[in-house]
Amino acid sequence: GDGGPPRETVLASSAYRRASHYWLPHVACGVDRLANGANHFHLQSLLASALPVWAAFAALQFLQFFVGAWYFYRTARERFGLSEASSLIGAAAFCLYCDTAPVYQGAYLFFPFWAWHLEAAAAGGTRGLLMAAGLGLAHGACSSAAITLPFGLLVMGFWLLAVRRLSLGRALMVLAPFSAMSILPQIQELWSMALN
Repeated sequence: GDGGPPRETVLASSAYRRASHYWLPHVACGVDRLANGANHFHLQSLLASALPVWAAFAALQFLQFFVGAWYFYRTARERFGLSEASSLIGAAAFCLYCDTAPVYQGAYLFFPFWAWHLEAAAAGGTRGLLMAAGLGLAHGACSSAAITLPFGLLVMGFWLLAVRRLSLGRALMVLAPFSAMSILPQIQELWSMALN
């Protein structure tokens, strides 16, 4: 479970199922039989319910790389005014940086997506609050509490406050529902970590 090949072998063999639990003594404070973040309300689980597991895994990888590259490109081009060539090279470099099998780390590839839409939500009033909550639920469904969830919350705060320089009030207006809804799909894993 610690390296890519064992996890990918399980996924490709269709041994992975929605209710499965992996033996992961190295994850999350030494919890031995931890309900992994990819087993319950997770994008991988939902795709695996509808497709053969190998196809769900491939679809999720494609989706993560496509969305990550597209929103990185849009951010570089439209928010920072970089040239088209620079934006394309940056998007490719961003995807190459995520050199591990994305699935659990998929939240990293979706960072440009969350950032783009959270910034739009901050300007949207009540509709923006609902949008931020929906984005948070999607973020939680693509993360794992032990690996990517904390980084996603920190990066979104850093993006809104330090990079885009929103006021603290406007940033918190979207970060609060985003964070609360991100944690919701991870309650079982967080509870296991807290108890151990």
